[in-house]
Amino acid sequence: MPVFIEAIKKIAPYFKYIVFGTAIVALLFIWKSKSNQLTQLEQAMALYKRQMSGQLTDKEKELQSAHIELGLSASKLMEQKALARAFEQDKIKTSAEFETFKKKHNLELESYQKTIASLKQQINGGTTVVSGGEPRLPGDPRPDPQFNKPIDPQVSKLAYDWKSEDGRFELQDPDVFVHNNETFKLQQNFRITGEVYREKAGFLKTQRLTVEEVLPDGTNPDGTVKYKTVASANVVDSHFNYTERAPDSWVPKKSVFGVWGIISGSFSLNNGLNPRFMLGTGIEFLQWRGLGVGLQLYFDTSQWKESGFGVSLSYRPTIKGTKLNLGVNIGIATQFQQPFQSYIPILGLNFYLW
Repeated sequence: MPVFIEAIKKIAPYFKYIVFGTAIVALLFIWKSKSNQLTQLEQAMALYKRQMSGQLTDKEKELQSAHIELGLSASKLMEQKALARAFEQDKIKTSAEFETFKKKHNLELESYQKTIASLKQQINGGTTVVSGGEPRLPGDPRPDPQFNKPIDPQVSKLAYDWKSEDGRFELQDPDVFVHNNETFKLQQNFRITGEVYREKAGFLKTQRLTVEEVLPDGTNPDGTVKYKTVASANVVDSHFNYTERAPDSWVPKKSVFGVWGIISGSFSLNNGLNPRFMLGTGIEFLQWRGLGVGLQLYFDTSQWKESGFGVSLSYRPTIKGTKLNLGVNIGIATQFQQPFQSYIPILGLNFYLW
């Protein structure tokens, strides 16, 4: 402690300049920090408005455009009301149970995707089992006239070609008397619809996925292909993993400069080296890696006339990513009644209001 007091005596003649300089720097840093925050917020809002109005850069257009080779689909940024209206116009089906689920958990549509996927497949070969020789019964269907003559497998070939009316499936066999030469073709279109719902008050999300087989069925008023549903599929297993931007992602990031309110309890030594308990209040305007610099008013609990003001240096620890509202501080103060004539060292605890 004597070393600390000696150091105070050496800097005492310059203390008023330290206090005034610190106050001016604090005001400048606070102004600069608020100015930067306002600029960042204005930039964020300008970006939002520009993208919502469709004024995109070439890079942003590339992000929204389709890249079939990557399996990506075109996207469009829309406001909530426009998104819900587009969802209704696309006539995406939902069940009564799902609508009840949405109301129960207070969900709103965040995004949806409608994709038409084409599946073309050809299966060659297979196992053919021929059975016959049973007598035709009176109730059995009558044979087609094209089979009114016997066919000798040693002399003639019998080809078989079946195709569904809608063109989705086709089975070809150039010679039914030869094994493993059949070809089965698939040509199907699937409509895959994915919707993402989020809590109106919260950050949890859920997804609904539907898969339907569709056939082209004319055109819509806007000229796009119209489809009719011919089959549907059930989702057997699905996982929806997501990340949510933090609530402050669209507001300025906190910097080392700011305003933090402080209440402190400290001990000091007066000119007679008698210990005093001081109650303090003030602000910190700089916090970096736990270290803080601020200005405080100190009130002597035993003799109010010896109260003063000064500069403090503090340490505010962080545990598991959370800043504690408690820290330690050291400082130098001068009395109100004799400013910059007598000085007292301060040592104590800070209680942070935010």
